[in-house]
Amino acid sequence: MVDDFHADASENIYWQYVQQCCPHFNLNVLSQLKEDIQTTNWEEPSSAIEFNNVAVMALVAADNAEDLSERLIYWEFALDLLNQGAELPNNFLCKAHLAVAYSLINNLKDSTNIADNCFLETLQALSIPASRQPLGLVYLPRHLKKWSIICSEQLPVILQASDGVTQALTLSTEVLCHSHLFFLNKQGLKLLQLAVQFNTNSAMLNLQLGLCGICHEHMENLAYIYRARILSLDSSIILQSLYLVCQHLQQMLIAEQWKAIATTYAQNNPQDIQWKWTELDVDSPFTYVPFEDTLLLAVESSLHSIVTNVLIAQGDWFEVEMELWRDNIYAGMTIIDVGANVGVYTYSAAQRVGKLGKVIAIEPFSGCVRCLEETRRVNQLDWVRIIAGAVGEHNGKARLSLKSSNEANKLISEDDEVTPTDIFETVAYFTLDSLIEQENLNRVDWLKIDAEGHEMQVLAGSNRILQEFKPNILYENIEGKQENSIEVAEYLMQHDYKLFYYRPYLKQLILVDLLEELQGNLNIIAISNSKFHN
Repeated sequence: MVDDFHADASENIYWQYVQQCCPHFNLNVLSQLKEDIQTTNWEEPSSAIEFNNVAVMALVAADNAEDLSERLIYWEFALDLLNQGAELPNNFLCKAHLAVAYSLINNLKDSTNIADNCFLETLQALSIPASRQPLGLVYLPRHLKKWSIICSEQLPVILQASDGVTQALTLSTEVLCHSHLFFLNKQGLKLLQLAVQFNTNSAMLNLQLGLCGICHEHMENLAYIYRARILSLDSSIILQSLYLVCQHLQQMLIAEQWKAIATTYAQNNPQDIQWKWTELDVDSPFTYVPFEDTLLLAVESSLHSIVTNVLIAQGDWFEVEMELWRDNIYAGMTIIDVGANVGVYTYSAAQRVGKLGKVIAIEPFSGCVRCLEETRRVNQLDWVRIIAGAVGEHNGKARLSLKSSNEANKLISEDDEVTPTDIFETVAYFTLDSLIEQENLNRVDWLKIDAEGHEMQVLAGSNRILQEFKPNILYENIEGKQENSIEVAEYLMQHDYKLFYYRPYLKQLILVDLLEELQGNLNIIAISNSKFHN
């Protein structure tokens, strides 16, 4: 396969990749890089930097491959080259790209371990005076929104680094940042702080660090959002973030000032949906974010909301199963979304099923229901049915415990301890099977369940739907106790379902043979044996 890459052709293809990632980047400033890679032996690589350069070309070829089997071949070829290069001296870029390659398929364990070791090794190498290591080709993923935002900004920075060690340091830092959902844990916050130290001029990293810090109640991190504003004056999401922070701090006059500044940009771009949030009142309980290019998604105007933070900071929802969801929902399907939140999965499906299909979004929290209804209204998606309530094993009422972040809201049973300061909503409680007649269902193609540890109760009230319609099921696996996730898996297998986890980029469903393999997977896909084809 090395024969696929020749000097002139490889360099031309790579510069095309760079231009696609960074359309406004001037390639003429890369004279040092061009000089360094001219010595690459593309047919018979022997040094670490040569293995790196050929591997990068293989990753670019994998990106360009329309056939998934061809993509797999190029990805595995790149992996083999990088492993060979990692065994040689001056191997930092090979190790950094090895971490990138594993992150593509969501192998976070290997990706994080390799990136962590590479980061420490490059730091040590930079502290020791040594001869300069040559620059190498660099690959950053561009197929995912969360990567593409950083790719367009950071790829030119890495390509213009002083040498290969600095390139590897920056690249490994990016991998570490993308290996954590930084709004969910403080480890992610620490990694962002580290990344900004080495990339002080990155507007996106400063924005992400600012939002992440505020999400964790570090209000001093507002300074990073101000720095992001200086670095990118006309960014809608940065102005929106400043606006939301001021709302969060109850500084409504300052919020109005940021909105006024943003409105001037909006007036010059009246058709650009990223500025539509400026049309909302300052006391609106929701704001708008662009979603899937053409959709306006209403989300809570609260920086306590993880969904709001993620969609603003990363441009898309973080779960890798979104790729599977988007690829496997078609016109005319019927989709049920249990625990819809503000509708990331709901409205992604709605765009695909079209008017001939149906999407039923079920959500207990009134704040999220309000967002769901606004998104349906503003996008005129009348085939979305929104049902306020919670799904379980019987019909009746339930209590929903409300937290500062709606993602932490939880149904309360009679056995759960409560305090006088706890806040609740009383919500409708019903079985999914009760919707068959109520919604006149004659098919259910996909069932998504995100019930915060309540998945077993949802399934217990879904026997008819499982038996009659045999929907594909995407369910949250790691919320709550481990025993609960095993119970759900065993229940589905007893109902003639096979379980899989999803490997993104290569778009593979990996069969779960042992229940122990459930560990570490945020979501699991269940497919009826009657529908699954090898």
